[in-house]
Amino acid sequence: MKMVFKFILLCATLLVSTSNVLAFDEKQNEQITKIINAFKVQDKALISTLITFPLSRQTPVPAINNQQELVNRFDEVFDQNLINLIANSDVEMTGKLWAGAALCFLMVSCG
Repeated sequence: MKMVFKFILLCATLLVSTSNVLAFDEKQNEQITKIINAFKVQDKALISTLITFPLSRQTPVPAINNQQELVNRFDEVFDQNLINLIANSDVEMTGKLWAGAALCFLMVSCG
C-alpha cells in the first residue's frame, strides 16, 4: 500500500513539475503548423529546411546528409501514409501527444 501511495505521489509531482515545461508555446505551435502545411502541399524543398542533418537511416540505407539529398531521396523517407498522417495532424493534438510521451518517458525513467 505504501508503494502505491509513493507511486501516485511521484506521478502527481512529475505532472505538476513538468506541466509548464511541456506546454507548447505559440512559437512551437507556429513551427508545427509550418511542418504540417509543408506536408499538405508536399513541398520537399521546404521540408528539407525543417530537418536536422544528418538524418540517420537503418543499415544498409545510408544517412541523408543534406537538404538536396533529402529532396532526391524524399520517397525513401516519407511514404504517402506518413505524408497524409503529418498533413492531417492537428497542432493542439500534436502538442498534447508530445507532452504525454515526454511525461510517460519521465515516469518510466524514474522507476
